[in-house]
Amino acid sequence: MIIAAGLAVGILTGLLPALPVYTGPFLLYQFHEGMTLEQLLVFWMTVYVGSQFFGSIATITTRIPGEESSLIYINDLEKYTLAEKNLLLYDTALGSYIAAVIAILLLWFIASYASLANLSFLYSVKTQAVIYGSIILSFIFMDRRVWYWSILTIVFGLAIAPHNNYALPAGWYSFQDLFEGYTFYLIILGTMIIPVMFDYSVELGDVESVYKAKHGRRFAWFAALKSSILGFFAGLVPGPSASVGAITAYKLVGKKTDEKIVAAETANNSAVIASTIPFLIMALPINQNSIIMSGIMDLHGIDVLEALFESSSVFESLSVIDVSVLAVLFAVSLYYLLSTTLINFYVKLIVILHERIKVVLVLIVAGLVALDIQNAEITIPHYFVLLAFFTLLGYAMKKLKVSAMPMMFTILLGDKLVWSGVQLLKLYS
Repeated sequence: MIIAAGLAVGILTGLLPALPVYTGPFLLYQFHEGMTLEQLLVFWMTVYVGSQFFGSIATITTRIPGEESSLIYINDLEKYTLAEKNLLLYDTALGSYIAAVIAILLLWFIASYASLANLSFLYSVKTQAVIYGSIILSFIFMDRRVWYWSILTIVFGLAIAPHNNYALPAGWYSFQDLFEGYTFYLIILGTMIIPVMFDYSVELGDVESVYKAKHGRRFAWFAALKSSILGFFAGLVPGPSASVGAITAYKLVGKKTDEKIVAAETANNSAVIASTIPFLIMALPINQNSIIMSGIMDLHGIDVLEALFESSSVFESLSVIDVSVLAVLFAVSLYYLLSTTLINFYVKLIVILHERIKVVLVLIVAGLVALDIQNAEITIPHYFVLLAFFTLLGYAMKKLKVSAMPMMFTILLGDKLVWSGVQLLKLYS
């Protein structure tokens, strides 16, 4: 049931650009109660991979970018005939499958052997401070043109985040009274979800029919392997991992346009899986997906570093990471089968939903807000005041092209960042 739900959400996330790639963990915020760690991981990773698998279908068939990483090649598709697109659909699906399998196996290997005992030096105060600082700096200079705005969002996040930190003066918390009762979900909704969903303005042009993923030429296996490895390393870079992987492979792998497109789609599937590794082995979220998942783990009181190696609730002879990897491999295989069949059904679904996208998005957001209000410990008027503030902040950040990730990172890890800084100062004072 978890895999089936993940497949459904993953397909919709990939086909509709109005649904961001972090739709999976975003939905989990309201439906995580009673779920085990492996169920959370399987749903999260299934949706995340699906957004890349089916994003290419949306892009190739309708030229609507199903995910951000496909923007690198979207203009190349203007010169493609229907027959050439059918060949491309098959090659991108196979490349994505190869990349996903390789990345999942590498994830399992790294997560299984990068234990606390083997990498204890990574958890010292000095190393943690360096890692936190490096991630924050990478967020700040993600776009050098707006680095000063990024710093302001980081400062704001640190101002409202710490709640149980006696190293801070009492005056620090007086500013937080204005935001008392906020939920992390509310902030995500206001700064990331609503601005993206309701600023959606992609026009749907003429859409051809009779699409069929066709295997009619020799597949470039070595290029797929190379793209998979490039994407995997790109996924370890904080920020938009899939886009970094796609751009890198597009520029470095292949000379022909179709080879570049397949390389980009192969790399982005590898990158999204690799981007989960810092969170799974070091509890360090490096993009929107893992930041939101980190918040869910905190709600569950789960220490990911230890819980991954506990016995699975499904098969006691296997660990949580073993079962999660097997389940995701199964889901990826289903994605490959689904992404090479029923193409015309997906195209019709895109057209139908695109024509009613505003109504669909309003209903989704209204339902999620209603669920959050039930769990929030504030009054309804106060909730909507805070939601309006963070939505205006989100629109301002979107207009200024400032990423919300630095702020989300500091809000989520505020207490840890402050304690790390305090301990580092004591070591050198």
